[in-house]
Amino acid sequence: MSNSAIVVLEKICSQVFKDCSLVYSITNNLGRLIQWGGDLSDLHMATPEKESHISEVVLFMEGILPLQEESMEFSCLKMPFNLCVDAFLFGVEKGYGLIVWDA
Repeated sequence: MSNSAIVVLEKICSQVFKDCSLVYSITNNLGRLIQWGGDLSDLHMATPEKESHISEVVLFMEGILPLQEESMEFSCLKMPFNLCVDAFLFGVEKGYGLIVWDA
């Protein structure tokens, strides 16, 4: 995905989720992080290292990939620090996109 596409997605997400803390990530088909952004600290997520596995950053992703459907939605997942989040996982070219926001 090009950097300009990421900028466009950031703008769309900032408008749609303007009252939420939001984190997004793009992984390769093995679940290794390629790009990420958003309010990681607001959702108590550590800044990942490039190519770390998504499940090392977002615990509920353990065992989810490879995705069998086109997309998957998660609602009211309890995270550390008594934080609840919603998430949307979807396939992208040669990988996956994940959007997580506070519920």
